[in-house]
Amino acid sequence: MLTTERGQISMEQVDITKYTEGNVLRVGAGQSLSLALRGGIPPGMRVEVQRQGQLDLLALHAGCCSVDFSVSQAEESSVNLFLLAPGDGEVVQRVQVDLLGERAACGIFGFSAAAHAQQHRSSVVVNHVAAACRSEQLFRQVVGGCAVVHFEGRVRVSPCAQRTDARQSCKTLLLSAAARARVQPQLEIYADDVKCSHGATVGQLSSEALFYLRSRGVSLAQAQQLLLLGFADEVVQKIPAPAFRESVAARIAEGIKN
Repeated sequence: MLTTERGQISMEQVDITKYTEGNVLRVGAGQSLSLALRGGIPPGMRVEVQRQGQLDLLALHAGCCSVDFSVSQAEESSVNLFLLAPGDGEVVQRVQVDLLGERAACGIFGFSAAAHAQQHRSSVVVNHVAAACRSEQLFRQVVGGCAVVHFEGRVRVSPCAQRTDARQSCKTLLLSAAARARVQPQLEIYADDVKCSHGATVGQLSSEALFYLRSRGVSLAQAQQLLLLGFADEVVQKIPAPAFRESVAARIAEGIKN
């Protein structure tokens, strides 16, 4: 298992199977693990993060893929997941995170670009089981051609999970009249001392922003690309390792251009 001093980020592009035992990835108590995956996430993988453990996991999907995995977190643990699909093929991803220990925190950050007749489906469930936990879901989607994207994000707060802080945001840009998006944000709350929010928008590129850029000599195609890169950057800037931030930004820019 790759470990680093707490607070340091040293992402390594790896085959995840080198760090799993029986399809289980474990981060020990007080350990930090930062991985950028080569070859995707194995189906049915389970992630277990022990007390005060820290995990940053980045998956840049290449081609068609199906992702289905779960995460369980002990007290004071921290997990950041980056699920990035810049437009190479059809994608199905299902993620469940269980915050089992007090003061655990998780962030799930996703970017998806679908074109032609592709379909991208994302289902994210975050279960707040213990008190004083924090979660964030931040997804940005770009849809062109006659592609379809589906996003279902659910936050469930149990009666014991007082002082929960949960946020969920999914924004989608449609680039053609035939593109489609189906977005279902959900909150299921059984506690009374919580801060929970969710929001979802589906729209088009700002005509005012496009006009502004074109009035300064930028072509329509370049103006569209600049606005789309700024849209994706909300997710990219969450990546903690600068080298991987730049690499992911370049890959997304290539996908948007194509």
